[in-house]
Amino acid sequence: MAGSETPLAEEDLAALRLLAASCADEPERIPVRENRAVLNEARPAAGRPPLVDTVTDVLRLACALSGGDVTLATPTRFRSFRRAERRALLRALDAVATPAKLGDVPRHRERWKRLGERLHPHEYPLLPRADPRLIR
Repeated sequence: MAGSETPLAEEDLAALRLLAASCADEPERIPVRENRAVLNEARPAAGRPPLVDTVTDVLRLACALSGGDVTLATPTRFRSFRRAERRALLRALDAVATPAKLGDVPRHRERWKRLGERLHPHEYPLLPRADPRLIR
């Protein structure tokens, strides 16, 4: 399911979410970003870092962890994240937040602002690129 070439229906995403929670193996290739976000939702509980290669992947993961829309079609109200979740999100963001990968950020500017309010980036000074307030 995760390796599907087309976006999954909502019921299929729910099934993938259940499978991801019980399956330790990860697919070789995950072409659809929404599927990747659903798989990433289960990774912190297993003590694994998220699979991200764009800042939008980090935003999708934050939406998934908040029970929101991973397609980013509708706004998500971000919940208060646990410290381990904030650390995982900020580490992932720090790893991919390079100038070349910030092209989609203006498209989701308000969501980044809301996420920045929930992540407390000031608690992690060793992750300088992870401050969502700096992504403009």
